[in-house]
Amino acid sequence: MSRDLHARLAEAYVTQSVATLGYADRFADRFAEAAAPDYALRVSRVGGGIVCGPAEPRGEVQVHVIPHGGTEVPVDFLSGAWSDRALAGLARLILLNSDAGTPSIATRLLDRARAGGGEVTTYVAYFGISRLFLDANRLLADDQVPATPYVGLAEPYREYLAEHGERLRTGLLLPWLRAVNALIRRHKATIVYHHHTYDVVGQAAKPYDRRAFRERPPAQVFWRRPSLGDGVDPVGYAPRAVMEAIADVMTRALWSRDGDPAPVRLDDPLSTPPMPYHGCVAEHGDERPWHLVYEVRKDLMTPRPRLDAWLGAVAQIAATATGLRRLSDTRVSATA
Repeated sequence: MSRDLHARLAEAYVTQSVATLGYADRFADRFAEAAAPDYALRVSRVGGGIVCGPAEPRGEVQVHVIPHGGTEVPVDFLSGAWSDRALAGLARLILLNSDAGTPSIATRLLDRARAGGGEVTTYVAYFGISRLFLDANRLLADDQVPATPYVGLAEPYREYLAEHGERLRTGLLLPWLRAVNALIRRHKATIVYHHHTYDVVGQAAKPYDRRAFRERPPAQVFWRRPSLGDGVDPVGYAPRAVMEAIADVMTRALWSRDGDPAPVRLDDPLSTPPMPYHGCVAEHGDERPWHLVYEVRKDLMTPRPRLDAWLGAVAQIAATATGLRRLSDTRVSATA
């Protein structure tokens, strides 16, 4: 019965996604298996997520993290009698609380990883459990099991999460985070990309949102790296000039596509809470990869041609960041 309910929920999610976005925004089923048929690509299901990339890296390693694109629910959550209407309501709540477009971005990135070639080895880390149950972009334990959804009400799952939240965190989230961070450290990743989308209008009053309940800009890039203490980190996720260059690439991509001249800015309107990836808080020090963290407005991920155009922009962002990183490493080597 549970398997049937999960299949019905998946169908309801696709229906909601097509109605809202114009396409089925989900992680491709062909990559959601424990092993890939292509010998060059290894897909590992770890906890509630997937870590995927070539079995053996060649050259520079870069990692793409998609923490808020999950559309699944815990296996034991769906039980008993669920009407089609109740499942449709849950599916819509999952959709509204996910980062629209990022499951499709993850799929495209995996297509590129499968194709191989080039001097950069790409890995993709995708967390599949909905943000309703677990937040894969938070470092602090209290924030990893959300008390309330970002959009909507928690009635469909509130009691379940109150009883099982810590078990889900330790069994589904923490193993995935450990695997992602082990990947970053083991292969000495040079750049980690964090793909996010946000609502047109901020939906809740949050300490890191300066425009709650107001219209947000088309996109933003994060530069300031938070600290777990009271100090101010002057380093940032990457050199500020790098982040400004990435913001320029995003501005040009959005302007050419949508005719919107608004420049993409750093740290406006959002700042980042402490994120759980190696190098994302000041206490991790400076021996770390560059972290390129961005948000694009959800309405710019629909309809499908807009999403496809943004997928092209993601490639431009990666090419620019890779060139700047190599230039930076060359300069460091020359002065060593």
